[in-house]
Amino acid sequence: MQQTRIRPMTESGILSAVAIVMIIMSVYLPVLGVVTTVIGPLPLVLLGARHGYKWCFLAIVITGLIAAIILQPLIALKVVLLFGSTGIVLGHAIQRGYGPLKALLMTTVAFIVAMLAILAVSFFVTEINPLAIQLDHMEDSIAEAQKMYRSIGIFNEEEISERAAMAIAIMELFKLLLPSLLLLISVTYAGVNLLLARVMLRRLRMKTPVFSPFTEWHLPRSILYVATIVAVMSYWGYYRQVQPLDTISANLGVLLVVLFFLQGLSLFYYLADKYNLSRLVKGIILFLTFTNGFCMELTFFAGLWDVVFDYRRLRSRGLK
Repeated sequence: MQQTRIRPMTESGILSAVAIVMIIMSVYLPVLGVVTTVIGPLPLVLLGARHGYKWCFLAIVITGLIAAIILQPLIALKVVLLFGSTGIVLGHAIQRGYGPLKALLMTTVAFIVAMLAILAVSFFVTEINPLAIQLDHMEDSIAEAQKMYRSIGIFNEEEISERAAMAIAIMELFKLLLPSLLLLISVTYAGVNLLLARVMLRRLRMKTPVFSPFTEWHLPRSILYVATIVAVMSYWGYYRQVQPLDTISANLGVLLVVLFFLQGLSLFYYLADKYNLSRLVKGIILFLTFTNGFCMELTFFAGLWDVVFDYRRLRSRGLK
């Protein structure tokens, strides 16, 4: 019994130390800090997957206390909320043997809840809205850019006004699409941690959630009904000026575009394997897909076409 408790205690101490180092790096290192912010929950995921959420929660408390001493308490609380929520939920999902989609969904929800909690804590403690500050900084940057262009004399006043109007339009679009962007960031964050945790836990000979091959990824045909409803909502929202529908349809539209784009990429990988494309050719096509607007649109429409006609016959084979 004592030996059984010593092992998780030892691992909790080691992984807590690793988590603390990652927290410090995420705060003080500009470039590397972005990477550690993304993979920061991994030590807690490993602990939770191996020994359960109780030991993971204990490690989170220890990590938070030490980080609060080293850093400012508010900064430590924000980072611990982000790392802790993702780590404990994903670790619990892996330990319980949940499927990949369920584990991804749970971790995504945990990340969103953590982000909202961080915003709420920041607002109630400092009485400052972080999102409003970022938007103000963007507006100030546009104004400073206009001043710089006028002082240098590269552009005339009409060109400066056009560039400023374009920047303001992008900022307004960012405000409009903020919910869908948050969701996409959350899914990406959860997916990266799930994949990395799977790689590390496989080395420890632990069972982890496994996605089906990417060449077999496909959307249900019912997504077409959703797309039709979103198109109708977009019409009434944009042309009829029904404001809630405009915002909702714009965010749902972004999510649908991403889903159909992924379906198109899956179809491309299927065709690349079917016709034995070399890595060089495949790499060139992928590079063009992510850098060329026409190729991105072509991939989107290919995904839409595959959903409609089921070119790979995945639904008829009963693949889910």
